[in-house]
Amino acid sequence: MTAILRRTAILLTALLVACSDGGPETPQTPSAQSDQVVPEASYGGESHPVSIQVRFPDGTPASGIAVVWSGDGQFSGSASTGTDGRAEGTWTLPAAFGPATLRATMESGEVTFTTSVVTRGATSLEVLSPSSAMAGAPYVVTVRVLDGKGTEITQGSPPAGSLRLYVDGDQRASVSLQGGAHQLSTSDTVARAYGMEVRHVDAPTSGAAAGTAPTWSSPILVTSGGPSRLVVQNAGQFVGREDDLSLSPPQLNVRDAFGNPVSSELEFVVGGGGEAFPRRATIPASGSITLDSLRFGSGPEAGLMRVVAPADTAEVNVPVSARVQASAIAVTGLPQVIFEGETPSFEIIASGAQGVAAYAPYEVRYVGESGLALVALAASPGALLLRGRLGVQGRSGSISLAPLPLGRGSLVFRVDDFEVTSPVDVREPPLPGGIVILSGDGQEAFVGSTLNPLSFRVVDQYGEPIAVPVAYAVTGGTITGSSQTTAAGQGSATWTLPAEPGSFEATVRAGSGENSVSVAYTAESLAPPEIHTFVVVSGAGQTGVRGSPLPEPLVVEARDQYGSPMAAPLTWSGDGSFAPASQTTSASTGRAETVWTLPDALGEVAGTVRAGGIEVSLAATAVEGPRLSGIVLVSGNNQGGETGSTLGGPLVVETRDQFGDPIAAPVSFSGPGAFTPSSGTSGANGRFQAAWTLPESAGNHLATAAAGAFSVQFAADAVAPPPTLPAEIDGHHVVQVSQSEDQGVTLVQGRGALFRGFVRRTGTGDVGVRLIVRNGGAVVQDVPITIAQPIPSTTPSRSDASTTFTAEIPGSHVQAGMSYTFRIESGELSSEVTRSPAVLARDPLHVRFIPIRVDSTGTVGDVNASSMGTYMGLWEGLPFPSATGEMRPEYLYTGPPVTEAGSTWTRLIGEVQSIRIDDGSSALYYGVVQREGPSAGVAGIGYVGYPTSVGASNYSTGIRRIVFNHEVGHNLNQMHSPCGNASGTDPNYPHADGRMGEYGMWLGSITPPGTPDVMGYCNGIAMGPYTWNRAIAHTRWWSAFAAVAALEPGLRIWGSMEAGELRMRTPFVTRVGSPDPNPEETLEIVIRDAAGTILWSGNAALHALDHAEATTFSAGVPMRLLEGTDGIVIEVARPTGTRRFGLGELPAAFGDPDTGIVMLPEMEVYRAPTGEITGFGAPGVTRPPAGDLIQEGGLRGGLFRQGAGGRPTEEVGTAGALLRELRPAR
Repeated sequence: MTAILRRTAILLTALLVACSDGGPETPQTPSAQSDQVVPEASYGGESHPVSIQVRFPDGTPASGIAVVWSGDGQFSGSASTGTDGRAEGTWTLPAAFGPATLRATMESGEVTFTTSVVTRGATSLEVLSPSSAMAGAPYVVTVRVLDGKGTEITQGSPPAGSLRLYVDGDQRASVSLQGGAHQLSTSDTVARAYGMEVRHVDAPTSGAAAGTAPTWSSPILVTSGGPSRLVVQNAGQFVGREDDLSLSPPQLNVRDAFGNPVSSELEFVVGGGGEAFPRRATIPASGSITLDSLRFGSGPEAGLMRVVAPADTAEVNVPVSARVQASAIAVTGLPQVIFEGETPSFEIIASGAQGVAAYAPYEVRYVGESGLALVALAASPGALLLRGRLGVQGRSGSISLAPLPLGRGSLVFRVDDFEVTSPVDVREPPLPGGIVILSGDGQEAFVGSTLNPLSFRVVDQYGEPIAVPVAYAVTGGTITGSSQTTAAGQGSATWTLPAEPGSFEATVRAGSGENSVSVAYTAESLAPPEIHTFVVVSGAGQTGVRGSPLPEPLVVEARDQYGSPMAAPLTWSGDGSFAPASQTTSASTGRAETVWTLPDALGEVAGTVRAGGIEVSLAATAVEGPRLSGIVLVSGNNQGGETGSTLGGPLVVETRDQFGDPIAAPVSFSGPGAFTPSSGTSGANGRFQAAWTLPESAGNHLATAAAGAFSVQFAADAVAPPPTLPAEIDGHHVVQVSQSEDQGVTLVQGRGALFRGFVRRTGTGDVGVRLIVRNGGAVVQDVPITIAQPIPSTTPSRSDASTTFTAEIPGSHVQAGMSYTFRIESGELSSEVTRSPAVLARDPLHVRFIPIRVDSTGTVGDVNASSMGTYMGLWEGLPFPSATGEMRPEYLYTGPPVTEAGSTWTRLIGEVQSIRIDDGSSALYYGVVQREGPSAGVAGIGYVGYPTSVGASNYSTGIRRIVFNHEVGHNLNQMHSPCGNASGTDPNYPHADGRMGEYGMWLGSITPPGTPDVMGYCNGIAMGPYTWNRAIAHTRWWSAFAAVAALEPGLRIWGSMEAGELRMRTPFVTRVGSPDPNPEETLEIVIRDAAGTILWSGNAALHALDHAEATTFSAGVPMRLLEGTDGIVIEVARPTGTRRFGLGELPAAFGDPDTGIVMLPEMEVYRAPTGEITGFGAPGVTRPPAGDLIQEGGLRGGLFRQGAGGRPTEEVGTAGALLRELRPAR
């Protein structure tokens, strides 16, 4: 099945603005089209590559164009065009049958790909079989079963199925589907017609291989032999004409339906009144017969001959053709210009209607300019020049004309009633008529030189190029060239001048005898160049300092007798010296130059320069000039320094001439030690300086500065250096988990720490190291420190513990105001540094673990007194001085199961927060729940900045500890670090990959800077410097609930904000106290009595969660403010408006679209006999264990004791009274 490329061209608008002349350029609009073939039909689930290409009108690829792929099935690939303007990917088709479309959508349009999803099962049959059969002989049926794409289904490809063949309703064959031929034997002995049918059965009826069980049917004619189905074989149409019966007799080969020769009597009938000879004939056993001739008729039936077998009532039509009337003539090969005596050849082609060849007579005649018609051999007016007949293909074949008379005329071609005219020009034979010089005339060159080629064109008397023989002659030198011009009349020759000067001529002759033409070229042969003039161009008559080069070079110029610059050897000589003394002038400029250095004598000096036979005199004047006459010491004398060191000031000298003025001169330094530089040339101010590095020996040393024959000396004292420490301090810090080189991480007071010091060796000798710790100025620790390896001579590695000086600092020494001193000693020498790290006092971490029983699944979080360490066992990764834990009674959670989705944790953590408030505890509450769903996903949730978290227990100890430290990090107000695709990351985190970024110590091992921070998703367990410093500064919840005695019974107003929707939980009586200090976000709540008087107003703190798009809130209203009222109205303020409702409304669920507030149904609070909350539930749905208390929600809810039968029994009072009795003294 042919694959069709579905293309849809679109235009994308990309506004390209250039800041040119203050206005935007015209927007360029790129266009996009698909450039990938998608088959017209496809199987379900099949994948095809697809691509589009976006280009600007100038063909430039448009890169960076965003592409959104959508449609049926699935797509994977690029979301924008690349540098080649292409966006590509793979389209996986849906399983459902029918049309499928994929759209590539861009800014202003889309490109679509379409195909049809078809079945892999059978949809059609292709049956190849004769429509007739011979009785008693095998009848072969070839069947191909095709699927929805037109592909043949063969054995081994789904579906298998089978074929059944029926003749007149009777099943004759049943075969497996395997393609190929299937035989059916017919036993009939008489001629008759049968109905044959092929069926495809047993195919699947559903799924990707579902088919349609196709059928095929056709009649079969069974014969007893003979030409009942004639097949006439011949080589093509028989073509003839009505007036010519001399065609080659046509031969007919007659066969029956099975290809066997037919021996029978036949009759031949030619349509349109035509006739065949013979008209009747008996075909021999060979099945072939040759007709004597045919005569064709006319009319619509003239193109057919019927071959009839009367005995079998069978016939067949054979196409034939009679002559066709011409309606168009074409003449090929006839030139428009014919030269006298030529016999040009041409061909005539005639055709009739619809381009059919016209088999007809033709005539050709010539008409001169005077209108006279001429005969080819005898000039008889009106006679035909040529006659003939076109062949069966309507062509004349090649025709040759007799010679035509000179002059212009026309040839008229006629076939039937149609004629055309072709003009001809009969001319005298072409002769050379002239030679056109193209190039090479009038050249000049030196004797013996070869000139540029002489190029020419020969034309005939008609101005047309002509190919003729060419000859050459010269009056001097030699010439060679082409012997004959080309068809374009062109030729060329090469002329070499003679050895003597003068004017010479070269002749080019085309043709011969009287029919020749010629043209002459001229050239000048010049004598060889000789030096004719030689002059000084510049530099003559200068004045210079004796013994020195003249200020300007001497420049001379040589020219030949033709006034042209030339290359000429020359020599310089005279007083002083010349550089160079001999040279050759430039061939292009004729010039050369030299530098003349005067002799060391005063007065006039002379010289010469000679080129060829010409000598030119040179003169200059030598005068006295400045020369080196001394060197003086400027500065740097009598300095002192340590042996081997460089003196503090340079040694500066000045060279002077005989007049006492500064002069540039070579200067060199020598003496003990080293000089930088040791030699050079003084500047125009005569100054030169060098740095002197003293020798290793102590004492007074002398250095000499020399210039020519003059010198000065410098003196310096070298003294031995004082002794130094053979090592130096390279860094130090005190670390609890991680630390920066500058001790930028704050320490937790009362928690042990590790000192790390780094020393680098700079010399030989023993080195001792000590650590001294002070509190308030008093020494509390003074210890020596050693290392296992020698002190390194390079920068100590922070990752190598064997070369790091370490010492434990007890927690009692880590106090605010502490300092430490790191000292290295060697003999009486020592070096030390003192640092006072930042230390903050922090409360210990105290955790109350709560096993969560999920009522809907019956699972309980795995935590007890002996397994608390599997969660908080690595608390040292957090900024606390110490950590303890305790168990709270099991808590019953009646909400939906907790899964890997963060939204399923919101209700549970809100309830854990509420029982923490009710308990009046300052501990961190950590609920442990058995989570449902796959292991991937949310494993814990915690408030950001509030001491409550919940973690899953269905993980290993290692993962439990990671989750615990991570969630407590959130409680310490920390956001995520950017590692492991974490969401809600801290935008100010200093390392993009979420690593700690500094070396640290953890569990006795050095942690490298690449260690992940606990607040990312890369299984980090401890806080890095950035997170640690931010967490240690978060003090809100350490002291927020310290005043437990201030708690009193009150009404808890609580709920959550989820996806912008406020969800209220039923208020209930609990313990309330001071509001959460300094909340970051609040919700305004007002309580009024029935008369509208405000009884209480305040802000409920909104607490954010780390893994959920939600916050929870809670506010406590003291019962003493509400007692004695008949009812209260609660107002909750939202940005969209304020919702007011009475407490009596609260048990019923409602939703307010105007304010976005949703109230959950009535609720019960379950309490242990001690008064601690053990769960929340809906009335009559879940019951606590016998003996527990059930508190009704609302302002005046009753308090009942749960009986053994699952029903509440006695009413024991109110929740407010109970809470007053059981208020813990914590």
